[in-house]
Amino acid sequence: SEYFQGMFKLKSKNAETKDSTSNFRLQFSAAEAFPQILDHIYTGNCQIGTESAVALLSLSKQFGIRTLFDEVADFIRMNMDETDAHVYLSEASIYKDEKIKAAAQNLCALNFSSFSKEQVRSLTPESLSLVLNADNLCIESEALSQTVADYCRTHPEYLDMVFLADITSHKFMPKIHPTEALFLLNLCIHHESDKHQSSEDDENVAKDLSLRSRCVEATKNWKVAFGSSVLSNKRKRSRHNDVYSSISFPLKVELFEAALVSANIEYENITEEKDILLEKNVHLQKEIDELSARLVTQSLESKDEIITLKEEML
Repeated sequence: SEYFQGMFKLKSKNAETKDSTSNFRLQFSAAEAFPQILDHIYTGNCQIGTESAVALLSLSKQFGIRTLFDEVADFIRMNMDETDAHVYLSEASIYKDEKIKAAAQNLCALNFSSFSKEQVRSLTPESLSLVLNADNLCIESEALSQTVADYCRTHPEYLDMVFLADITSHKFMPKIHPTEALFLLNLCIHHESDKHQSSEDDENVAKDLSLRSRCVEATKNWKVAFGSSVLSNKRKRSRHNDVYSSISFPLKVELFEAALVSANIEYENITEEKDILLEKNVHLQKEIDELSARLVTQSLESKDEIITLKEEML
């Protein structure tokens, strides 16, 4: 180790080493990985794992252990894939390793649609923001809104105006899934996230694509959006019920107006389809009647021909 070699050479001059002790401030994962550093120094061996790799890389660089640095760098190069990229992203953010962070961000963004809930929940707020704002983010908007809503339920302690606005931006989440519309709408109102978005976007864009507007738009699929909150006669306690009951009365009126307009359009479409089907049914019945009459006529003609044939034979 270049660090320890230098420390021993300058022992008499270095105030840090006069009492034969050294003090270090380490991140939690670095403290956990430090015994592996000592193993490598004394034995040349080191057990490298996904959770400890970035910490070991940082420690080996800090202490000038070139052999370990190369070994860990090779491990990360071979080991990092879509199943553990979220771990590398969070660790690289902690140790400010921009190269590993960029590679992990890229993998996470490309494979985000296949991430499990546990993988997403394990992301730090900074890491989640990095993934969602990546240019190559690959996930459908409504599915993304469900993933983000689950993260918000799991980590309410992370939520504030800026972070909520950041992870629900219309740039990568133009549509909200109806099942999460009421929940995200409540968060938007509580944290006033649209105020932050309006400061970032053009005024007209901010109004049309605000989280509130997108959530209201999603409630037009009223059967899914309201669920058992107002549609069920049983009025069972549910997640929809809890969220709906906390919505202000004026906003409920706005939501029901949007739902009513949507239901009316749906009714008109169904009525129009019904009229078209009835008209088709009338035409079909007419064709059936004409065909039946034609068959009767042909049957009578055939009967007359048979009678005539029998008479001729006699």
